[in-house]
Amino acid sequence: MSGSWPSRGSWTTCYDSSTMANSASTYRSRCDNKGGPTLMLASNSFSGRVYVSGAYTSKAVSQGYTGDSGAFLFYLEGWPDTPPIKIPAKEPAASNHAIYNGNSGYGPTYGGNHDLRLMMGGSNCVVSIGHSYSYTGSLPSGCSSQNHLQWGQSLFVFERLAVFY
Repeated sequence: MSGSWPSRGSWTTCYDSSTMANSASTYRSRCDNKGGPTLMLASNSFSGRVYVSGAYTSKAVSQGYTGDSGAFLFYLEGWPDTPPIKIPAKEPAASNHAIYNGNSGYGPTYGGNHDLRLMMGGSNCVVSIGHSYSYTGSLPSGCSSQNHLQWGQSLFVFERLAVFY
């Protein structure tokens, strides 16, 4: 990943779908307004591959939209022979719309046009990169769109979700 990974002495888990109810109310009650930075990791399976991706923000998850020019989405694994990839927030949208927390039914959501929206309880999550985040590098072999970069497809259901602050 280009650039340096933000430093933090220790992380506290506010949500882990493997040990907590897979519901928006559980996620919200445990993660809202806990302080920043925040780190979200999630995994899903698609076409025989396990994808692991997530998001980083230097700010806390709070009500409505929050700007954070240091926020980024990222890809860790799934595409063969592909190193981690950083998908940075872009201006001017990042200054006002990096994080979204305005719908009580949503899980972690990033971007002014919901570039990445995780839904709880087995509902389809959506990735639509381009409003507040953008990847301009070369896509991995077989990846047809920056919207498929993190999860292999634009609609997916996460298998595990963990959020830290």
